[in-house]
Amino acid sequence: MQGTLTAELLTFAIRAGQDTITESYILAAGITDSGVPLDAEQVEQILDLNCIQVNEAGALDSSELQPILEDQAASFSGEVQARTAQFSIDQGDLVESRIKDHKAKYDAEARTLDKDKEEVNARERRADGLPERLKLRKEAQRLARRSDDLYSDYREERERLRQKADEYIEMLEDALQGTERREPIFTIRWALRS
Repeated sequence: MQGTLTAELLTFAIRAGQDTITESYILAAGITDSGVPLDAEQVEQILDLNCIQVNEAGALDSSELQPILEDQAASFSGEVQARTAQFSIDQGDLVESRIKDHKAKYDAEARTLDKDKEEVNARERRADGLPERLKLRKEAQRLARRSDDLYSDYREERERLRQKADEYIEMLEDALQGTERREPIFTIRWALRS
């Protein structure tokens, strides 16, 4: 039995934020001289064999193997896009969850501060002496500033997290627009001898 076997290097390049991530795969296809295509396992078995003789073959035509290589490339392309897109979706979901957690934490702390401030204001209204009222007024002002600072910190973190979520959306878009490059590795004639 003899035939032709070809291999190509398929490289995907996907932008992820500032970085470019690349993944490479080997595409391989073979056919016998009688026109029977080799399946992936047969190609792998031929490639695993030890070569016992090398002859110059000249230019080889691997055009009839291109549809098989195209199918393999399409399969890898879909897999890479799906995996990269799913990663971006998962990370975006985590960020959205962190935004909700952050909001819940802020709301709880703001309610506590508002309650404390109301208590201090009520005590000030009931206070008899001016020194006691002044002390309570200062405490109310301190709590108001703390509430403002808490809101400011909340907004900063919320914006940082939203920006991160936007980055994951961009990564998802980039994953769907990744590029692929195919390079020939070799095309050989092979023969199995017993």
